Amino acid sequence: AAPSVTGVGRAMTSLIHFLVAAFTDTVEHALSHNRDALEGFREAGLFFAAINVQIGLAALLAPSAPSNELTALISDIKEEMRDTFMQHHVTELLLVEAYVALRDGQRDHALAFIERALVVRPVSDLYMLRMVPHIFPTTLAFALREKVGEVGIKQWITQFGIRGGPDAPEQWPWPIKIRTLGSFSLAREDRPIVFKGKIPRKPLELLKLLVCAGESGL
Repeated sequence: AAPSVTGVGRAMTSLIHFLVAAFTDTVEHALSHNRDALEGFREAGLFFAAINVQIGLAALLAPSAPSNELTALISDIKEEMRDTFMQHHVTELLLVEAYVALRDGQRDHALAFIERALVVRPVSDLYMLRMVPHIFPTTLAFALREKVGEVGIKQWITQFGIRGGPDAPEQWPWPIKIRTLGSFSLAREDRPIVFKGKIPRKPLELLKLLVCAGESGL
């Protein structure tokens, strides 16, 4: 039987509420929406959607859930994906595992998970990790500091517009970089900005003031 349009619509609504709650609400509310979405997609027989919702669940729980619970959840998802057209989404789960390893102080394990994730990098769009906070800023910053897969990591950041956290390393490929310690300089995509003709001194002075003012503003 074809899936119910109404049932799929409810599942999609729950998924949207889950993604919004992941950024703006409590973990408990996000989990409730996640469960509703997963139940709806499974009832509708939408395997790919159910897998993505479970990946989102693992990412949401990664900052706080006990390691043994996360390991069991991730193992179940991997087993469900095995030998299916969703197998390439193991990339996201490996990055979640890297995050958990970092959280637990297991740096060597985190590096191993990141290296494995980079192997299948070309065929994954990392959708759910882009929709749920925490995982990317921490794991990718760690990889850049450790010089692991730097080219691939920077491609992910640039391709998906991933924003670095406050501890992002110097290697993070910001679209625009402003150096204020020592000589003042600007760079776009890691290439120095060179002005043709007269240097726009007043706009640059205003930029310096804004930088010095910080988040509080002028």
